[in-house]
Amino acid sequence: MTERFGISNITYRQGDILKLANLDRSFAMIECVGVLHHLDDPMAGWRVLVELLEPDGLMKIALYSQKARSSVRAARDFARSLSLPLTAEGIRYCRRAIINLPDGHPVKEVMHFNDFFTVDEFRDMVMHVHEHQFTVPGIAVCLDQLGLQFLGFECAAPTRKRFREMFPDNDAANKLEAWHQFEEIYPDTFRSMYSFWCCRK
Repeated sequence: MTERFGISNITYRQGDILKLANLDRSFAMIECVGVLHHLDDPMAGWRVLVELLEPDGLMKIALYSQKARSSVRAARDFARSLSLPLTAEGIRYCRRAIINLPDGHPVKEVMHFNDFFTVDEFRDMVMHVHEHQFTVPGIAVCLDQLGLQFLGFECAAPTRKRFREMFPDNDAANKLEAWHQFEEIYPDTFRSMYSFWCCRK
């Protein structure tokens, strides 16, 4: 699209996130969405990104929620029990097997995710080789180890309204402890992912 519209001030690179230090440059803003939780060691990739962040830079990270993905874990266990190949045919077979489960089966809850309905996204969700799931307290530990400060989650307006009703203090949205309490009550809050902003302390 950049070629089509004659946009020339964007540079594209494709490579291993663990080798990004070879770029020998830093960035004012870094976004990493849906990547770290598929690494063998998510913290290793995150550390590389922190090293690339300018002192006053901003970083957006998105990670899977353990609380919101219980049905995904059940579906992943079910898929492994079928020992299917990671081919389009194997993926479609797995998806049909889930559809044919009786109503109320915990694995069938995964059908509430939009990713269920395309081959590539289903594979990413249910049959990916690596998937790490996080908790809000776990994110707090990661941020502390990386010397980062939590700035807030991105979430839909109804969720933010409900959060403010529960935590009316102005600075509550910047406190992970409050969000942890909120997620305990509303476990589907981060069904898509935890998507949040942070910066260096």
